[in-house]
Amino acid sequence: MARHGDETGAGGESAGWLGHVCARLKAKVDEALDAVCDAPKVEGVAEAERPARSA
Repeated sequence: MARHGDETGAGGESAGWLGHVCARLKAKVDEALDAVCDAPKVEGVAEAERPARSA
């Protein structure tokens, strides 16, 4: 009988690596959400394009 993780390869070193990847991904998603949620509200296309053109 297969032990937990044997069939999927999720045991041992792989599980630790995957946990690390998930933690890093979560941190980046949190950063992106903060940037989007903290951005000022834009009214119209011209106002949205202004910051992009000034960069």
